[in-house]
Amino acid sequence: MFNKIGYELTRRITGPYWLGILFLFLAACACACFALRRGKLTKRQALALPFLAGYLGIVFASTVFCRKLLPAMRWHLIPFWSYARAIARGTGTLLRENALNVLLFLPLGFLLPQVDLRCRSAKRTALLCLGLSCSIELLQLLLRRGTFELFDDPLHNLLGGMLGLLLWRLTARQAAAKKSAQRRGAETSCAAPADGPEHEGEQTSAMSPELEVFFALLRAGILGEEPKLDASREQSASLDLALIRKLAILHEVVLPVYTALAAAEEPALQRLKTGLRSAYAPAFAKSINQSGEGEALIDALDRAGIDCIPLKGWKLRELYADPCSRGMTDLDILIRRYNFEQLRAVLEAQGFHAEKRSSWKHDSFEKKPYMNVELHKRLTDDSAGIRRWESRIWSACTPEPGKKHVFQMSREDFYIFHILHMEKDFRNGALSFRRLADTWLLWKKWPDMDRTVIEKQLRGMGAADFAGRMEKLALRCFENEPGDPNTEILLRYAAETGITEDQKTRYKLGRMAALSEGSVRGAKLSSLRKALFLPMDRMKAQFPVLERYPALLPYFWLKRILYFLKRPKNRLKQLDYRGISQEQLEDMRKVFTAGGLHTGPAREKEEA
Repeated sequence: MFNKIGYELTRRITGPYWLGILFLFLAACACACFALRRGKLTKRQALALPFLAGYLGIVFASTVFCRKLLPAMRWHLIPFWSYARAIARGTGTLLRENALNVLLFLPLGFLLPQVDLRCRSAKRTALLCLGLSCSIELLQLLLRRGTFELFDDPLHNLLGGMLGLLLWRLTARQAAAKKSAQRRGAETSCAAPADGPEHEGEQTSAMSPELEVFFALLRAGILGEEPKLDASREQSASLDLALIRKLAILHEVVLPVYTALAAAEEPALQRLKTGLRSAYAPAFAKSINQSGEGEALIDALDRAGIDCIPLKGWKLRELYADPCSRGMTDLDILIRRYNFEQLRAVLEAQGFHAEKRSSWKHDSFEKKPYMNVELHKRLTDDSAGIRRWESRIWSACTPEPGKKHVFQMSREDFYIFHILHMEKDFRNGALSFRRLADTWLLWKKWPDMDRTVIEKQLRGMGAADFAGRMEKLALRCFENEPGDPNTEILLRYAAETGITEDQKTRYKLGRMAALSEGSVRGAKLSSLRKALFLPMDRMKAQFPVLERYPALLPYFWLKRILYFLKRPKNRLKQLDYRGISQEQLEDMRKVFTAGGLHTGPAREKEEA
């Protein structure tokens, strides 16, 4: 069968066109090698690219350029004309051609997701296959090299592309299952559970060369030092630069890594710097814009007499050697007496407009191209211990120098908030190297923090174990201190986050693991319930009228559900838990256990 397909595909191609296809293949090889050395492609992508280019050359040569010139244009605009004619004539020739048109695009559907990660989406692959098929049909019509078909050929090609994508997904799933089984076997062979006495013996596996280089660059960029890469110089020529580039981009640390690369002399790292340049330019422009706009906004709030505390990245950037190398997603500001109309007037005067309203925790404002501001009513989640801590934050604050209404938390409170925010992200499936770097940097720059006070507060909030695991992981990453099996699980998970799985899938898995201990079906139902029906405390923050009339809670639940349905496509996508398996959920729960977190009913009782 395959010989027949190959013959039908290549029988029209003549010698000169074979030379052209060979040239296209070699040119794609050269481009792939160049991109691989610059860190813009992985080895798998670089391997698949020449085969995709060569196969596209064969497809266009066979279907268009090597066909005989027709005396006039030909077309068929009626859907399924080929099937009707095959039935009328009682011959299978047209049906065989339809089958060949399906098989023609099967390799494309298999190769596209290996070259372009975005083509792992069925929608994008379908659009590309349909576009290629329509291009072939139009060329056949305009060049008189075949019959233009409005419906049949594009449909068959699209079906072939989807079958190829399905074949790739099955292959990738089998490879992932095999890798997962090997990983679980390695974890099983590790000695002793986390809390046993045997666990005191450190069991640290060797870090990959790419991670070693990544952490050395990140540390040097944060501290403004020359990167210490002596241990990795011999391996620099064989580094997977694409992996380091992905880590820098996905963990949002392009700015410090790029800064450190300026002092690195190894040719491989200079190629990495070139590969990061396209990501560095917009990140640097955004950081500079945020710096100026943030200062102006905080001054405006101070002049308006609004008590506020700048949070998170705005404060952390002061600890970096170059403050602009600490990027921010948003400028987060806690407001003491929250008056939305007054705040909106101040922000609109600065050129901002309300982007998102009626959140239980914060309201969002935007100023294009780079500035997003979140004005917080609350700091983080609403367990009883956290509420008690939040109630006394303002009394422990001190005014910032030169300001009357802009305050800063005590160092201990800021660190507690940092850990709580990191825990919230972790429960949503995210473990960022940028936040781990911040954890390490806070203790390095503020060694006089009262650890007893911090541990007491975090213990009351149920976050002390998580804080200890994250601190140990940060030391493993940035001081190369020995870890334990839990540390290695967390390190591997952080390195894979956003690379081996879609980030939205990680978020859904995190929510499901945090809210349920049962089957994947029960976890899905629990996640949907929590997403649609917020607890009373959060509903009161979002709809203050409930403070006076709590009996209206069902009405506002309905109002919230209707708000979700305003954009059904986006909202339903957020609540779509299809494709998540029990095995994935169990793996996420192991990560949670390694991070020192409770899940399911224990967690919900903790939040009550």
